[in-house]
Amino acid sequence: MELVKKIGKVLEKLKNHRLRYSKSVLPKADIPSFNFEKKKEKAVKVHKNALNQKDNREYQYKAKDIAAIADSLTVKDEFKDCHFIQPVDIENVNIDEIISKIQDNKPALCVFNINNLHWIAFSVFKEVDGSYVVMYKDSLGKSNEGLRQLFEINGRKVQFIHHAGYEQTIGLECGIFALENLRRMAKELGKDKDAFIQNFNDFKFCSLEMARRLRSGDFATFYNEGIEVQQAEELEKISRRIALRQKLHVEAIKIAEEMQKFDTRLFVQALSTEENFDRNSAVNAVVVEVGLDSDLSNPHYRIYTSKDLDINMAINLLKHSFGEKNYIVEDNVIKIQAETNIKALFTHDTRYLSYDVERILSAPTLQKEFKDFHLFKSLLDTGAIFSKLEDGKPVLCVYDWGKWLALCIFRNDDGTYTVLYMNYNSPSNELLKKLFCKKDRCVKFIPHLQIESNQDYSASGAQAIQNLRIMAQELSKGRDAFVESFGEFEFCSVESANELKKGEFADFYKEGDKVFETEKLAKIDRLHQIKKKHYPEIQNLAEDLKKLGEGFSVRALGQNDSVEKNAKKTIALEIEVDRYSYSYPSVCYNYNLKIYCSNDLEMIVVEELLKKHSQEKYEIKDGVLRICRLHVNR
Repeated sequence: MELVKKIGKVLEKLKNHRLRYSKSVLPKADIPSFNFEKKKEKAVKVHKNALNQKDNREYQYKAKDIAAIADSLTVKDEFKDCHFIQPVDIENVNIDEIISKIQDNKPALCVFNINNLHWIAFSVFKEVDGSYVVMYKDSLGKSNEGLRQLFEINGRKVQFIHHAGYEQTIGLECGIFALENLRRMAKELGKDKDAFIQNFNDFKFCSLEMARRLRSGDFATFYNEGIEVQQAEELEKISRRIALRQKLHVEAIKIAEEMQKFDTRLFVQALSTEENFDRNSAVNAVVVEVGLDSDLSNPHYRIYTSKDLDINMAINLLKHSFGEKNYIVEDNVIKIQAETNIKALFTHDTRYLSYDVERILSAPTLQKEFKDFHLFKSLLDTGAIFSKLEDGKPVLCVYDWGKWLALCIFRNDDGTYTVLYMNYNSPSNELLKKLFCKKDRCVKFIPHLQIESNQDYSASGAQAIQNLRIMAQELSKGRDAFVESFGEFEFCSVESANELKKGEFADFYKEGDKVFETEKLAKIDRLHQIKKKHYPEIQNLAEDLKKLGEGFSVRALGQNDSVEKNAKKTIALEIEVDRYSYSYPSVCYNYNLKIYCSNDLEMIVVEELLKKHSQEKYEIKDGVLRICRLHVNR
């Protein structure tokens, strides 16, 4: 009886420990869905920056301005044969990294900060004899002995040329000078490197007048573009971080399970990507999680304990479980290197993300296979899909609903539509029908039930792409015959898809990556063109509202305009375009007249003014009023 009581107490204690441990595992803070629109609004409108200070000559560009403008500037043609080095100062410049980049005979260009006060530009390239040439341009006409000495470390033979021109006679435009001078260097080095070196001292660099024009014009636009590029890259990076951590989490679970076997008094658990661990509230706990460096390199496993335990206890557990496994201890955290090739992981094993599929489908080799079709990489804009069908060409599309699926849709002679779609283990797809069966469209759905015993859909992205290729080939042979046999047709297997991921699709990814970046710039350009085209609408509406309401400032915002955070009695209008409307050129697109006001005004004021002006329909969400418009290209 005494033994039973003791066992009961032990079990109760274990239960309490587990309860306390479970409360210490919280949702992870760095994984939420990011609101990039709000983040961009903060970057563009709240803090002082190159965009909202474009007319302020007393504003000096900061590192974030330089970085954003450079992100837009350096993807343009002038820089295609150069390496761009992110803005640095004397404390952080890595000469060895710069030297390693130019071993391919392409020059490296850099914007450099001196004493956190002044920006300059320099370029460096390698000569045939193994020596290096550094071309240095300071808008104050000075040289830089410290930078020269850094390049000469390790006995490097360096020719250091500086331009003595003194263009910045007044003002705070050094950052603008540096960026524009960098652009001019890139252009001249691309034309004739030897001639540029020979005439460097006499070359005409950016003037003060040009710098001031760039401040209020191109560079304000480039800042806006750069913020968009940075956010797209950040989203891609977050997606890849999550994918990599999810992949390595399987191994983290195995490590935790092995460690648990050797001490059942402790609670050893692998944290998922959605969880965080509160060391203060947990008791007798050891956790294992996947760690990554900021650039997604150096994948490793992090092992640490609740605050009541010493890290040596976890070290002993590790040794018992895995012997003398290599590890290091930093700040009471054990780090074990993950034996993983990241590139191979993304290419072969991990489920394709939208990022991967879009780049593979952008490969010119694949584009040739789809030349007689309209290719879509998303189903979200069904209006654009149906407008494309009017020319008689079928649409091919991949879509991601937990697993990647392939689809083909075409218009029949009688005006109805047929949808051939891949599905897995389920004969119907009601969500697909809801998307397409709008506006009284008559749509016939023909599914292909691809039965897979393996429920791991990591190969589904490659299967979907290959199935699109098969559909294109078969439809080109004869549409009617393919439609008739579609339900029983043999499509890409998991085994074939995995082979494609290792081989052909890895090559397509590299090929498509370059094209995708160009397409991304084209999308940004289309966005700006749409906003420019419809700017007169908000200009006219702003004038009308100004006449109807006294005591208010009503402003139509152009691409480079913004409203100060502390503005009073201000109503702002701008053109808003959703990403699908500018991503895919179409005969029609949607856009919004977006209206919002300063914090001291209520939205009811805007509503009353609009009612006086017209009876147009609108919606209000999150403090912003939107009037939806449809534009049809004639």
